[in-house]
Amino acid sequence: MMKSNHHSPGSRGYSLLEVIMYVVILGALLVLTVNILMVMLRSFAGFQLIRELNQSAIVSLDRWSRAVHEATSVDAINSVLGTHPGHLILNTTAVDGSPATLEFFLNNQTMMIKAGGGTASSTSQQVALSNLVFRQINTPHSQAVRVELTLEARRAGLRRTGVYTTTAILRGSY
Repeated sequence: MMKSNHHSPGSRGYSLLEVIMYVVILGALLVLTVNILMVMLRSFAGFQLIRELNQSAIVSLDRWSRAVHEATSVDAINSVLGTHPGHLILNTTAVDGSPATLEFFLNNQTMMIKAGGGTASSTSQQVALSNLVFRQINTPHSQAVRVELTLEARRAGLRRTGVYTTTAILRGSY
């Protein structure tokens, strides 16, 4: 019986140069893939920070706008207007019809709301408030308040900052 040889004469496998080239090509592909994944993860983390900033701004400004719309006047004497850190005191009416006040102020880089005897935060704990300015706007026919706030979020070496402003008209002044 005759032996069968599957290799052509003179062929003994891969040369050392071919193996090195394959390893270099595979290594380069691996490094490229890891870099692409790192860029994608960093971009995702950046988008999460932007989402946290926007969500915190929406919640804070919505709560603030509703309070201004329900207020009867601004306590301009006791409020700190036009400068950072702002402190806004709104004169309003309680559910039972009695006079009440609602305060917005900065405490530990968080916008705080004080109503009656309770105080609550209106910004996320992951977001720092670095600028809070209230401005009173008076016209012959209406009264409004403008708020300017700067929010900052940090995570894993990333930092995002957003500046948000809105204006609300007080009840009965339009």
